[in-house]
Amino acid sequence: MSGENKSLVSAETAGGKKKRRNHLIRHVILGVLFFFAMLFCSTMAAGLLAHSFVTENILAIVGLMFAAIFIIPFEKWLVYREAHSRHKVLLPVFLILAVFAATFAMMFHQLDKSSSATVLGKNVNACGYHHDFTDFGSRNLEKLIQEKCSKSEGILVTRIDLKDYHEVFLFKENEITAHEFVEQNRRYFYIGTRKLVYHAAYYPIDSYSWQETVFADASESCLSHGIRFFKNGDSDPAWGVTDFNPKKTIQIKGKYPDQVKKLETDGGSAIYLWIYDDLNNTAKLKHEDITVTNQ
Repeated sequence: MSGENKSLVSAETAGGKKKRRNHLIRHVILGVLFFFAMLFCSTMAAGLLAHSFVTENILAIVGLMFAAIFIIPFEKWLVYREAHSRHKVLLPVFLILAVFAATFAMMFHQLDKSSSATVLGKNVNACGYHHDFTDFGSRNLEKLIQEKCSKSEGILVTRIDLKDYHEVFLFKENEITAHEFVEQNRRYFYIGTRKLVYHAAYYPIDSYSWQETVFADASESCLSHGIRFFKNGDSDPAWGVTDFNPKKTIQIKGKYPDQVKKLETDGGSAIYLWIYDDLNNTAKLKHEDITVTNQ
C-alpha cells in the first residue's frame, strides 16, 4: 500500500473513531436528560395522585422503575434517528423539554393550590416544608423526634399531640422552632420546620398592629397545609407570639387559645406563645376573624 493510501485509511479510521465518540457522548447526554425528566415527572405525578405518604413513596419508586425501563426504547429510537434523520438531536431534545415542561406545570399547579400570600407583622416567620420520597416513616414517634429536634435549637417548651398530627416547640433567646410530624398508616413522618423570631420585623415594629401580627403568625400555619391537607390530615393547628398575655385577649374565629406559655427572651422580656390545636381550615383565615382586645 502506497503512503498516500495509508494516510487516507488512517484519516478515515480517525474520523470513524471521532464519529463514534461523538455518537456515544450524544446518546449518554440525551439518555441522562431523558431519565431525569421522566423521574421528576413521575415523582411529581405520584405526589399529586397519592392520598398518603406511603402510597406516594410506592408510586415514586414505580416511577423510578418506569424511567429506567423507558431508557431502552429511547436509546433504540436515538439509534434509528442516527441512521434515518438529518436532524438527529432536534426531536429528542424537544421531547425532553416537553417532559420537563409537564413536570413544572404540575409543580406550579400544586404550589398555587397550597401557597398563601406573604403576610407581615411584628414577628418574622420562616418555614421549610418537604417530604422525602425515600422516607417510609418511623413506627416510633419519640425516636423520630429525637432525631429531628436538635438541642442547639433550644429547650422544649410544649407539644401538640393530636390524632394524626404532632408538633414540638423549642425556644432559645427570642426564637421559637416548631418541628411538625404527621401520622399515617401507623407510621410517623417528619414534614418540616417553622421558625418564629420575636420582634424582628422587616420594617419598624410600630408599623404593625397586634391584630396584623396575630393574623400574620396564624397565616404562616397555612404554609404546611399543602402537604398535610393534601395527604388527608384532619388537624389544623396555628400558633404565634405576643408580648402580652393572650389567654383572654386574643380570639381567632371566636375561640381563645388552647395553650399559652410564658417565656423569657435573652433580653429579659416576657413573651407569650399562644397555640390553637385546631382552627378548622386556617387556610381561609381573614383579618376579621382576629380579635385583639388589649389595643
